[in-house]
Amino acid sequence: MKTLLIVYSGPDARVIEQLLDEHQTGATPRSARRAAPSFQPTLSSEDLPMCNESVIRRFAGAFVILSLVLGWFVSPWWYLFTGFVGANLLQSSFTGFCPLEKVLGRLGLFGCVSAR
Repeated sequence: MKTLLIVYSGPDARVIEQLLDEHQTGATPRSARRAAPSFQPTLSSEDLPMCNESVIRRFAGAFVILSLVLGWFVSPWWYLFTGFVGANLLQSSFTGFCPLEKVLGRLGLFGCVSAR
């Protein structure tokens, strides 16, 4: 037996409750005669991405190539910057926090928005 848990409060909550009761008792659904309730979730600014993911990938790729070129022609110390970029990519894949995304959002560059 499968269990379905729906947490919803709104004008259609009673209709959803009736549908679940009808499903559990095996009764003929009265909702078959009328349209199903519409549910349109609303997104807050916190739910929206700050930057397009391709913008972040382009910056990361450019920083890695730039730091490799600088490490080859200027100083091997620039390879530390390559490691820094790689470490940030790794941590952002686990945490979802990206420092570059925050900076671009604050500056409003490349279509990025700040989620204050």
